[in-house]
Amino acid sequence: MRRDRLGIFLVLLLAAFVSAALAKEPVAVRAGQVIRITSAPIRDAVILIRDGRIEKVGPAAEIEVPWNARVIDARDGVVMPGLIEAHAVRGVDRPNERARVVPFVSVEDSIDPSAIDFERAIREGVSAMHIIPGNDTLIGGYGLVVRPRGGTIDAMRVAPGAMKISFAPRQGNRMAHAAELRRALDEFDEYARQKIAEKDKPAPAEPPSEKVLPRPDLAKLPPSQELEPNRRAMAEWMRGRMRAFLACETPGDIERAIALAKDRRLDAVLVLGPECWKAAERLAEAKLPVVIDPEILVWERDRDRVDRETLRAVPVILSRAGVRFAFQSDGRSPIAGRLVALAATAVAYGMDRDEALRAITLVPAEILGLGDRKGAIEPGRDADLAILTGDPFSAATWVDKVILDGEVAYDRTQDEALRRLLERRTEDF
Repeated sequence: MRRDRLGIFLVLLLAAFVSAALAKEPVAVRAGQVIRITSAPIRDAVILIRDGRIEKVGPAAEIEVPWNARVIDARDGVVMPGLIEAHAVRGVDRPNERARVVPFVSVEDSIDPSAIDFERAIREGVSAMHIIPGNDTLIGGYGLVVRPRGGTIDAMRVAPGAMKISFAPRQGNRMAHAAELRRALDEFDEYARQKIAEKDKPAPAEPPSEKVLPRPDLAKLPPSQELEPNRRAMAEWMRGRMRAFLACETPGDIERAIALAKDRRLDAVLVLGPECWKAAERLAEAKLPVVIDPEILVWERDRDRVDRETLRAVPVILSRAGVRFAFQSDGRSPIAGRLVALAATAVAYGMDRDEALRAITLVPAEILGLGDRKGAIEPGRDADLAILTGDPFSAATWVDKVILDGEVAYDRTQDEALRRLLERRTEDF
């Protein structure tokens, strides 16, 4: 009997050791400065991470580092939340479909985990990006929020994305474009009415009349998994369970997008073109979140003198109007089009520094429905951090490390592609 008990004890003890070994070891980041976003920065700080989440953050003198913690020394650097891109049309083989109404397609089927776009993104300190179809298709399909690291889609997956609807025609004119959008929505309404009727099994329908039918009560629509596969995403979007990213090229497009969002009660985000700053007051009134174009400095020609132009700093105009917005990178430029460079440029032209930092961290997280998890350094949030060599808005600052879910996902000292690039640049001189 004693031997049996001893055997059971040893098995339980071994199981406890195995469980402890499999658990993630705690991580402590010692930082010269921590930019928390939601509250004041802390100098000489420690961020304690356990199981991929931030457990504590505060002055080093107030936080005891566990004996078994893996310590990351960033005492000469600055730690901030990983950058978040709310709208990215990269990392896929083609951002736009040939057909104009394709709400059933997903970028998940087009993302290439090995694409160099993701390597560049994490090198810039990006920890999450919303890959979404482009603006050339009327209803272009839905996106996916990913982390820019991982060999498979499942390893990169963070959260579901939004549906893309464009108000900018790439063929025909805006009248035809708007009519086609209404036709697509009306066609779904008719489909929903039929599904609801099949579910309720009413008396035989009366002969069709010329009167306008009321909108279907989508609360009565069967669950999406019971619908045809090519209807499910549209149903989720129309029910308000999937955000709608409405691409607007002109101020007039903004008015139409706001009207659609109100009429259909959509959970909407406006994706703006460079000229949309002219509708700043209307955007503020609508209180819809916004993603602005990477072209943030726009020259406006004087109406009275064609030889005179005025430079407009779009982020400053929108900020002063009270519009809540996020930046998006252009996905091409190695410097000027980066999220942090755009935010720094906005600050140089008069935007509040803290607001600019929020526009590349917390605001895009909120736009993506991840505001309680990402975009700030606070206990309980995901441990997605960018460790910088200096001030984030300094041109001399490098991204030294990127931590995703508490693990080092990027280390500049291990970046062979960057090393080769810098060596070639040195040889050129």
